[in-house]
Amino acid sequence: MEERLRGPLEALLSRVPPEGEASATVEVVRALERAAQCQSAFLEAAAGRTAPVNTAELVSLLEPTVAALDTVERYRRESAGATAVAEAAEALRWVAATGQLPGEFIAQVQQSTEYHLLRLPGEWRPFGESVRQWLQALREYVVGRYGEGLMWGGVANEAPSGEANRSAPPPPAPPPLPPRGWMEADADDRRQPVPKPSDDAGGSREALFAEINAAGESITSTLRRTGERATPTAPPRPTPAPTKSASSSSSTRAVTPVLTLDAAAHRWRVERLTEAAAAAQPHHIRITHPRQTVYLYHCSGVDVVVDVSGKCNSVVVDSCQHIGLVLDDVVSGVEFIRSQNCRLQIRGRVPSLSVDQTAGLTVIGAPEQIVTCCATALCVVEADGEEDHETPIPEQFITTREPVQHAGRQPGGDKESVVRYRWVTRPLQHNAAA
Repeated sequence: MEERLRGPLEALLSRVPPEGEASATVEVVRALERAAQCQSAFLEAAAGRTAPVNTAELVSLLEPTVAALDTVERYRRESAGATAVAEAAEALRWVAATGQLPGEFIAQVQQSTEYHLLRLPGEWRPFGESVRQWLQALREYVVGRYGEGLMWGGVANEAPSGEANRSAPPPPAPPPLPPRGWMEADADDRRQPVPKPSDDAGGSREALFAEINAAGESITSTLRRTGERATPTAPPRPTPAPTKSASSSSSTRAVTPVLTLDAAAHRWRVERLTEAAAAAQPHHIRITHPRQTVYLYHCSGVDVVVDVSGKCNSVVVDSCQHIGLVLDDVVSGVEFIRSQNCRLQIRGRVPSLSVDQTAGLTVIGAPEQIVTCCATALCVVEADGEEDHETPIPEQFITTREPVQHAGRQPGGDKESVVRYRWVTRPLQHNAAA
């Protein structure tokens, strides 16, 4: 397995662009390499032993692989390339997948990874192609050797040939028969009467209890407390080793804000802007061609306001918090994904606004349409003379079954009405709606 994946892994490391979050991407690729090595060692161990008897034993065997995958997961939000690698690393969990074949599981991971690969900037396209090659190499290896699932005690999916069957040793001989008369001897033992306790033992027990009752509560005056170390049967209490949280390690890593134009892809990249960066320089983007797009990723801060002047093709805001966005004209639409408490001001025309998995968005202006999915606290503010008019977007809907009456002629010749039903969905009335 290591030989099959070594080439794609080396290509991944060589194709990391030397800018932006390159260091974090290199670290996540190194962690992916360690996870693949741990899984290769696990497969070699599984080929030479029987299946685990319980879940705890299986978990202990998979612990190195799971720990390596957790390391990959900690780098998921460091850069767009690290996100794609972390999503591709989920394919290594095929050994624990149930209810589907390993090839089907890896194919699903390929589809989910493709979503993140398509969002990579132009200079990351060779890197994304290496991620696809690594996933394809892993799938070909797993389908070729473990197509029906993980096998224990031998290599999976390799049917023994005729020569192997003929040369295989015969099964071991059965154990020798028990000696003659063993059933009669066992029956004689069972017929022997059970010995009764002797009277001396009963007398000594009664004398002991009589002595305890006579002493009363004073019998415990000679007892003393013993510590845990004085008891030979008490196991040593395990003390957890000091661990370093992932948040502290990630916070110490330097974060470099990015605001650049990818001329080949006609895309403005705005990544990891913070309040400190906002105080150092204004974030103004001047669109020079209608084909240019704007992509905001992982920006946060109340003082972070991105001003986009000119007509652009589309704008995507991904995983941002407490930021402001000012737009002129958009050809296609604006999309907010996995963001929180953002503000959008529209100075021109926006055909469509899409809000997905976003909690808190205030829109100043009027897009032509709004498409929501898993969105909360969405409000549109429009100028109405000297006052502003606020319109909250519904979050709850009700679906009812309503009758629809159709008139028709039955075979008997009489004109009768036939009642049909349909499901109708309407938003619930908002308390603050005008």
